[in-house]
Amino acid sequence: MKRVLITGGGGFVGANLAHQLVERGDEVHVCVRPDGDLWRLQELRGRIHVHAVDLGQRDPVLDLVSDLRPQWVVNCAVGGGGHPRTEDQRQGAMECNVLGTFHLLEAVRAAGSEKFVQLSSSLEYGPQSHPLTESSPLEPITFRGMTKAAATLACLQAARTDGVPVVCLRVFSIYGAWESGHRLVPIAIRAAQNDLTMRITRSGFRRDLIHIDDVLRAIVLAAETHGGLGEAINIGTGRQTSNEKVIEAVEAVTDRKIRIQPGEYPASPSDTGHWSADIAKAEQLLGWRPEVSLAEGLRRTAIWFRSNEHLYRETSDGTHP
Repeated sequence: MKRVLITGGGGFVGANLAHQLVERGDEVHVCVRPDGDLWRLQELRGRIHVHAVDLGQRDPVLDLVSDLRPQWVVNCAVGGGGHPRTEDQRQGAMECNVLGTFHLLEAVRAAGSEKFVQLSSSLEYGPQSHPLTESSPLEPITFRGMTKAAATLACLQAARTDGVPVVCLRVFSIYGAWESGHRLVPIAIRAAQNDLTMRITRSGFRRDLIHIDDVLRAIVLAAETHGGLGEAINIGTGRQTSNEKVIEAVEAVTDRKIRIQPGEYPASPSDTGHWSADIAKAEQLLGWRPEVSLAEGLRRTAIWFRSNEHLYRETSDGTHP
């Protein structure tokens, strides 16, 4: 059994990780924003320890890690609300993603934790016409990508200069259970299951979609093994899929036709025509390769959404938590 602290524990990846580690029998502590929504953690009440701490505040972070002495710290926190567009959102992204990571590194250094796993992002790279390798230049075109790149560099410096036991997992486009309802896969699944019309972007955008189960397996491997210390490692599938093909795949696994409105959904700042990971380093250092195909991952996700439809509240713009 490990004592594990998950920051960003109320979010998509953090909550999935909390669910898995509880089932493993680990002692799970989750750090959430003081104003955070804990809807993903309700099933775990009484089985996890929840700590409301602002990562941008130095002393509370150091006190939390010092008191808990976690063996693993997994930083899944992301500030700024997706792609920050306002000054307040940009400030939040800087405080959580950059300053918060710095505070965690200092806390882990002082507490002597066994491993600090940083959830980095493929947004740290700039668009390329070939699979992205860890040696590709960091040329982010989004504010979120810039803050995640800065956080990754802070982690790698702490590992290589001061011996902090850090592994950075540069994750590509994750999907699966508990995902926010305004993202591509949940929108498509819910459109299929509820006979809704779906607005989509113009054609041509592609992404490397990786199922949450494969990401969780990578996190645990990074925490348990020593091969990735001081390294940034891509976690993706090496295959890219257009939005249109994702919708077709959802239609296949649900056996439902989806009505679409092409060009009616605004493109994300990070949308591009080519986005896939070179994952050779993950196999070499962690012994990890993706195991869940897109069809199987969408099947699992559709089953989960069918059983958990009640968790997703309708809002004025048709999105969900």
